[in-house]
Order: sequence, then structure tokens, then C-alpha cells
Amino acid sequence: MNLIKDVWIPAQRFSGKFEEISPFEITSQIENDSDPVVSLNAPRPDFNGALLQFLIGLLQAVFPPENETEWEDLFVNPPSPEILKEAMEKVESAFELFGDGPRFMQDKNLNEEDTIFDISALFIESPGENTIKLKKDFFIKRDSISQICEKCAGIGLFSFQTNSPSGGQGHLTSIRGGGPLTTFVTSKLKDPKKNSLWSKLWLNVLPKSYFQVNGQKKIPFQSVFPWTNPKIEDLQTKGKTTTPQDLHPLSVYWSYPRRILLRKEEENGACDVCNRSSSVLVRSYHTKTYGLSYSEGGWIHPFSPYYKSKESWLPYHPQPGGILYHYWQTIALGKGQEDQAALVVRRSLNRKIPGEQTSILTFGYDMDNMKARCWYESEIPFFNIPSDKIEKFEEQVSQILNTSTEIKKNLRQAVRNAWFDKKNDTKGDLAFLDIYFLKDTESSFYDLIRNVKENLISGATDFTALKETWLKLLNESACKLFDQYADSGNFEFEAPKRIVEAKKNLKIFNLGSKTRNILGLTTPEKPSKRRKK
Repeated sequence: MNLIKDVWIPAQRFSGKFEEISPFEITSQIENDSDPVVSLNAPRPDFNGALLQFLIGLLQAVFPPENETEWEDLFVNPPSPEILKEAMEKVESAFELFGDGPRFMQDKNLNEEDTIFDISALFIESPGENTIKLKKDFFIKRDSISQICEKCAGIGLFSFQTNSPSGGQGHLTSIRGGGPLTTFVTSKLKDPKKNSLWSKLWLNVLPKSYFQVNGQKKIPFQSVFPWTNPKIEDLQTKGKTTTPQDLHPLSVYWSYPRRILLRKEEENGACDVCNRSSSVLVRSYHTKTYGLSYSEGGWIHPFSPYYKSKESWLPYHPQPGGILYHYWQTIALGKGQEDQAALVVRRSLNRKIPGEQTSILTFGYDMDNMKARCWYESEIPFFNIPSDKIEKFEEQVSQILNTSTEIKKNLRQAVRNAWFDKKNDTKGDLAFLDIYFLKDTESSFYDLIRNVKENLISGATDFTALKETWLKLLNESACKLFDQYADSGNFEFEAPKRIVEAKKNLKIFNLGSKTRNILGLTTPEKPSKRRKK
């Protein structure tokens, strides 16, 4: 099976028709808006996320725009499948899933003597050896996935290499660590037929100059797709760190930390992932320690936001609770020297993207070391800000978010004070309050920053009224949640006086001078007390 020329990508057309396509058919039937491909339709959400990354990485490697002008032209006038096919055929040999030559994302140097893992180990959520040994596979059972078809094997392999978590000594993480947060720009156009898969992909393809290497006229694809490099073993050694100087910059899209060789079986059966019958099954794979080690290699992936840690930039990962609005500035704008939005997002900040609403698609695994806790996926608003307004917009958004963080902290402390005697140093996880608070105020946050953006563009400089409304809303939400949880136990275990005192202090802290200063508001002077004559 070849992942370029064969039909294997599950997709949906505008008409609602489901079918499988090859990569170069992403623009099929897009001419005259007859029935374009509008979305992916994989059997798993992480497969859809992996397919988006696969297709964007492929376009970036073989069909990058020369400049911004060409990018705009191709966004409006997509290339034909024939043009894409001609471009993709250049790298066809790197995308053979089986065969005697290079195998897609696999290590041909492995053999029957190397360790064999069941195919379920290719799926991040599957229980590990220790979990099975201790009989702790309560929710995701052992043997849930015992055999898969070659189509699911192809995307499953790419997904695993892209998200590769820690797997013990020598089983290395992906180029962005285990379960990275991925962010894409997407846009809803006025004409529904224009909301094609092509537009979603092309919004995240960068001009050629971003990945050009001085002195190279042709891209050395052996350096882009490392599994095709006959000398790759020189980099697959214990203690060796793979840096951007060792490979072509485009290889950032093709993370290759694990040494894997799929074991193909020509036998009829049903795939445990897509439930389709197949004449080729994969039940296991060979593996060996120490693939490419990207740790501390200085890689910056175009799809991930980063934060500064000492002297290096590290990618963000989803955390318990999901991708809520307290991450919005990091994901959409960055925070100066602290955080950096993904390159594809930063590139779009000043770009005039046609559409009624531009947003950022975010997804990824929340990992606890090698254990997947949850898959999160959400779509958050994204605003195109004029370059001369960005600094002021960032300042206002920072104040708005910092105020939310402060009141969130006040709520947690107030509930703790209501539940427990201050003399009792009781510890407990109240993170659920953060999640409820953020979800309760999320839509108001997006309405607020949209108003801030529009006011800035119209020339307004005073945001006092908007901020006063925001402060009032945050306080009301915190008090509502306090009432819901502080007074929710059995009366015999409650301390009414303590609850009343905690609620009183919550309001004082929420509306006090510290919070108002964070929001950039002045504190009203208290009326002077007149002495009675």
C-alpha cells in the first residue's frame, strides 16, 4: 500500500457523501463548487487530527507557495488533483507502508530477533504491561484492539510517531514531547461550499522561505523523511540528540522517535478500529530502543505554542480540564518573551483571511507521563488585528485574563475556608472549581475581547465600562459557584458562621483594590466619615 497513490483517507463531501480519497484528491470536485471535500471522517478523533497534520506536512514539503501572493491565489483558486498528484509523486517512494524498499515511518533494519509488541501498543490510550499485570484496565480493556487493517495501520503509525509519549528507557518521545498541543487556523466562509478541506489545510501552509536552506536548490528528501536515509543509524544512538542541523527543517513535520517495523499478515478479517473487512491485517510490530532523540534539540514546530523555560522554548501540552479561555492569549497571540503562539497562528495574525469568523482548532492528548488521561479538542475564536493595534490589544487581554485568574484563586480559597477550619491544614484538590468557573464565564470573555478589538479599531481608548461589566460578571459567577459548593454538605457538618464569613471575604477580595488594579481600573475613594457634633 502506498499512502500517496492509493485511496485510503476517509472524507466527507459537501453533499454528505462519505468516501475514501488519496492525498492529491483533496481538491477533487472543487472546481465550480460541484461537490468538494469538506472534512475528514476518520473512525477516531486523534486520527482526524493526525490526518490534518499529515496532509499539511505533505503540502508543505512538495507544494509550498513561493510567497504570500501565490498563497493568496491558491487559496482562492485551488490546484487541480492532477497538479497535486504530479507534485506528490516526487516523494511517493517514501510512503510505501510495506515492501522491500524504505517503509513509511518504519525502520527496515529491524528483524525477527527484535522485540515484538501487540498492535494495541501503537494506540496511546491502550493499557500498558504494568496496568494489565496489576489488573487495572478498568475503562479501556486489554485486547480492545488486536488487529487492524493496513489503512488504519498507516495513520495509526503516523499518529503514534507524532504524539509519541514516554515509553520507558530508550522509547523516546515525539519532536514535541508526549501528546503535544496542536493548533490550526480555520475560517468559515460565507459560501458553505467554499469551506472545503483544501481551505482548512492551505490556511496552515507557510511560504517556501520558512524552510529554505542556504545553498540548496533542491530539497534532499532523505533528510526530510529520515526513514529513507540509509545512514539514519548514525543518529539513532544512545545519548545522541538530533538537531535541525542534522536533518532538513521540513523534517519537523515527520517526527520519527520510535524504531518500529509493522508485521503484515495476508489474512481476511475485520479491523478493530474501523470495523471494515480487510485482506491484510497487522497484529503486531517489531520495535527497538533509541530512535531519533529530539529532546533539547531546539526544534520549533509550526503547529505548537511554546513557553520560555530558562534558555529554551518548550511546547505546550493539554492539561486536565481541557483547552479553556485562560489559554487563549498564549494560543492566539503569545505573551511577549514568555509565550509564543504557533507559527501558523502568528503568520495569520495580520493576514486578511476571507470569512465571517476565523478560529483556531486546538487538540491533543492530556498525558500523565506515558498514560493518556484524555483527548481534548475545541475551536476558539481568532481575531485578525491590525499591526498598529496588537500591542494595545495584548495589554487589555492580559488585564482581563489576569483578573479572571485572581478571582478564580479567590473562589478556591473561599470554598476552602468555608469547608475547613483555618487551624486545620487540610489539603484537597479544588481544581474542579477552576474548570466550572472558566466554563461559566467563557462566552462572556470572548464577547468582551471581541468588543475590545472593535473599539480599538474604531479608535476608542477607554475600556472602563467594559471592564466594570467584566468584573461584576466574574464576581457574580464566583459567588454563584461558592453558594453551590460551600453549602452543599450535610448541615450537621457545616459551620454557617464560617460560610458567611468566607462569602463576605470573597466579595471583598473580588471587588477590592488589588483586583481593580489588575484590571486597570481605579479604586473609588471611600466617603469620609463625618464626626458627629
